Amino acid sequence: MEDLTKVKDLTIQNCEELVPLWSNDVGLLKNLPCLHLLRISDCPKLVSLVTKEVEQQLQLGLPSKLKAIEITDCSVLKSLPKPMMCNNMYVESIYISGCTSLAYFAISQLPPTLKRLWIAHCNMLVLVDGDDVNNCSSNTSLLKFLHIDDCPSLISLTSTEELPATLKELEILDCKKLESIAKSFHHNLSLEVIRIHSCQNLKSLPMGIQSLCHLDKIFIFNCQTLGSFPNKGLLPANLRSLGISECEKMQVLPNCILNLTSFQNLSIRKCPNINVSFSEVGFPTNLTSLSIDDMVLFNETFF
Repeated sequence: MEDLTKVKDLTIQNCEELVPLWSNDVGLLKNLPCLHLLRISDCPKLVSLVTKEVEQQLQLGLPSKLKAIEITDCSVLKSLPKPMMCNNMYVESIYISGCTSLAYFAISQLPPTLKRLWIAHCNMLVLVDGDDVNNCSSNTSLLKFLHIDDCPSLISLTSTEELPATLKELEILDCKKLESIAKSFHHNLSLEVIRIHSCQNLKSLPMGIQSLCHLDKIFIFNCQTLGSFPNKGLLPANLRSLGISECEKMQVLPNCILNLTSFQNLSIRKCPNINVSFSEVGFPTNLTSLSIDDMVLFNETFF
C-alpha cells in the first residue's frame, strides 16, 4: 500500500468479497492520506467502511482528505463511520444509492463541511437522528443541497424542528410514506428551491414558508393528501415560480400570489378540488407564463 500514498481518486467496483476497508488487519484507508474521492459500487458484503474496533479509535476522523464519497449498490451497508460523519473536516459531497440495508442517516451528524447530500433507492432508510446525536463534536452545518429519491420506508426527514439553516435546495422524490419534512422553515432563510414529487402521504408543509426571503421556486407534484399551504397560504415576497400538479386534496391557491411583484410563472395541473376564478381575482401583474390543465374554471370566458 505504500505505493498508493499519492492516490487522490479511488474506485472499487464489483468486489464480491470486499469487507471493511479498515480493520486491525487491513488499513487501506489509513494508507491513503491524499485521497479526495472514494467510489464504491456493487460490493455485496460491505457492511461498513471500518470495523467497530477501528471506529472507536478514530475520534478525530479518518486520516485522509476525503472530499467526496459515492457508494452505490452495496446491499448490506448499514452505516457510515461516525468519525467520518461527525469529525471529518474535508467531506463536501456524499452520494448513496441502492444501499437497501441503510436504515439511519442522521442529519445532525453530518460532516460540518458537507455541502451536498444525495440519497436514492434505499428501501429501509428512516432519515432521523440517532440516539447518540450528542456525541458529535459539532452541530454546525454548511449543507446546501439535499436530495432524497425513492426511499419508500422514509416517514420523517428529521426528528429535529428544522433542517440545516444553510440549505439552498430541497428535493424529495418518490417517498410514499413520508409524513413530515420538518416542523418549520423559520431559520432556513437561504432556501431557494423546494421540489416535492410523489410523496402521497405528506399532509402538510413546514410552517414559516413566508419567511424564506430567498425562496424562488416551489414545485409540488403528486402529493395526494396535501390539502393546503401553511400560514393561511402566505408565500415569500420574492417567489417567482409555483407549480402544483396531481394534488387531489389541494383546495385553494395562495391568495397572496396576486401581491407578489416578482411572481412570473404559474402552473396548475390535475387538481380537481381547486376552483379557479381568475376573472374575479385577476392575475399577478408580472406573470409571464401560465399553464392550467384538467381543472375546473369559473367564468372561463375571460380567455
